Amino acid sequence: MPRLELRFVVLLALVAGLVPLGAQEKVIALKGGQIHTISDGIIDNGVVLIRGGKILDVGRDLAVPAGATVVQAEGRIITPGLIDARTSFGVGQNDGWESAGPLMPQLRIIESFSLPPTHDWIREGVTAVYVSPGPENVIGGMGAVVKLAGRREEIVVSDAAGMSMSLGEVPKASFGQGAPRTRMGEIGLIREALVRAKEYRDAAGSSASSRTRALGLEALGRVLRREVPARIQANTPDDITAAVRLGEEFNLRVVVDVGMGAYLVADRLAKAQVPVVVGPNMIGAGGGGRFEFSPQTEENAARLHKAGVKLAICTDDSGGRSVVMEAAIARAYGLPEADALKAITLDAAEILGVASRLGSLEKGKDADLVIWNRHPLSTWGRAEKVFIDGRLIFERQEQPRVPSY
Repeated sequence: MPRLELRFVVLLALVAGLVPLGAQEKVIALKGGQIHTISDGIIDNGVVLIRGGKILDVGRDLAVPAGATVVQAEGRIITPGLIDARTSFGVGQNDGWESAGPLMPQLRIIESFSLPPTHDWIREGVTAVYVSPGPENVIGGMGAVVKLAGRREEIVVSDAAGMSMSLGEVPKASFGQGAPRTRMGEIGLIREALVRAKEYRDAAGSSASSRTRALGLEALGRVLRREVPARIQANTPDDITAAVRLGEEFNLRVVVDVGMGAYLVADRLAKAQVPVVVGPNMIGAGGGGRFEFSPQTEENAARLHKAGVKLAICTDDSGGRSVVMEAAIARAYGLPEADALKAITLDAAEILGVASRLGSLEKGKDADLVIWNRHPLSTWGRAEKVFIDGRLIFERQEQPRVPSY
């Protein structure tokens, strides 16, 4: 077998904006592959046309414009770029949560984010991630959706994709005097903050227009208006049920994060139409030693899917392991293959609120695509080429093996 050498195709001129716009507008045609559109089935021997960083068209018998750059993909599989729906990617070890207090809704994780100059996830076909504040704060601030390559001003898809909230053992242990020491204390703090935010919102436009702004209450107002989901990390069935009740009380768009025991209350989640960002499986036997992780099972995603719960899959990690492996484990334990792939593409994009741009291969969406040698969830599936905004960011090249004598 030939030895595989990994290398990035670093398009410095494009990233620096030194290539004329006309060159960037040239059509690229990915031709001959099996296209997994995610939103509209599979197209054999299909064509994807890209121009200006967007998908120009997708189909089987598309005419390739004269002068287009043709990328041959015969015998290959083409998918959207993969999405990891919860990570701490690009955030320094001490920058993911604020120790000044348990309630920090005014914060935005994007202020702590920095795109690493090199990382492994693009090699695994991952092109976008949700970056979350840590679980230490009961309310930790806004999470963001970012792409994994590009200019700083281009990579942020959404800087307010979810308000981080956390229930369970971690926030109880993260603060000293004046912080919640019980689960009812955590819920009480969240409820009190939401009531204050509602009062602040209702008073807007009154004679008190000169009042001092309260950034945290303004941010929570967006959650109350359902503009931004409440991303509530909860793992035990009781914590998950409490998160659902909280959403019903305040009419919030709740997303359960991690949800190790979510399958145990799957019917409740399905009835409330609360999606779950499942993960990770690779935490070790018995949930890695944390009591609230003890319900962990590799069948979590499959059981939620069977109950009708919408789900995405995540690593909840800063790097080093791939959401592709998490999805492959979920498939191995009963999640249908097509749904496992959807959980790291379109379903993830819909839960994150960025499906108008990401998650499927459709005309007008961002040209974030991956060419694979086999199905990405198969044992030997490898990303061969990765495009972000129509730019070839990574290529896996075969080099001839030098015989030894």
